[in-house]
Parts: sequence; C-alpha cells; structure tokens
Amino acid sequence: MANINTQDNLPLTTQQNTQITMSTDSNMRLYYIVACFVLFAISSLTSSVAPQGPDKCCFSFSNVRIPVKQIVGYHITHDQCHKDGIFFIMKSGNEICADLNERWVQRLKKLVDARDLIDMIEVRSGETY
Repeated sequence: MANINTQDNLPLTTQQNTQITMSTDSNMRLYYIVACFVLFAISSLTSSVAPQGPDKCCFSFSNVRIPVKQIVGYHITHDQCHKDGIFFIMKSGNEICADLNERWVQRLKKLVDARDLIDMIEVRSGETY
C-alpha cells in the first residue's frame, strides 16, 4: 500500500515520509520520558506513605538493675519487634534495653512516669497566670 498525502491525495515524498517517521519517534520518546517520570513519582509516593518497620528493637535484655536517678526517659519498642522491650535513656545518653515483661522493669517504668508527673506538676504550679 502506498503512502498517500491526505491533503492532495498524492503519494508522499521520501522527505515527507522521513519527517512523519521522525515526528513519531520524537512523540514516542516524549511518552517514554513522561511514563518514566510518572512511575518514579508514584514509587516515591508509595515508599514514603507505605508503613515501615520499627526503627529499633531489643535483641537482648539487660539484667542489671538501673537506678532511677540515672534515667532521663524511656521508649517502648515497636509492636513489630519480636520481643517486648523498653529502652531506658540514661543521663550519659546511652540506651539500655530491658524486658518489658520483667517485674523490676515495670516498677522502674512506673517510677520514671511518677517522677515525670511530679516534675510536670511542679513546673505548672510555678507558672503565673
């Protein structure tokens, strides 16, 4: 089948045929670039929205009793961790992981909570309105 110029119903010249082919190639490249950009944008969005695993988990627990005076705070490990643990944050900046199911750990956690509550009440009572 011969290539026909739609305006004049005349056969296309080689130059016109080459221009059409080049135009089609340029369009395909543009579509390819746009498709790659869209896929990249979607993958970036899904990776930032997708749930991520825990930052830190306890793999071993300390059995050393920690003085409450040395603790500045704590955070409990993520639900996705294999072991229920708690990281006690020490004045030195170190973190000690303890078994959250141990009785001494639960008592220590309550002591830290009580101390923090007292500190908060003292700070609020010192405020002037």
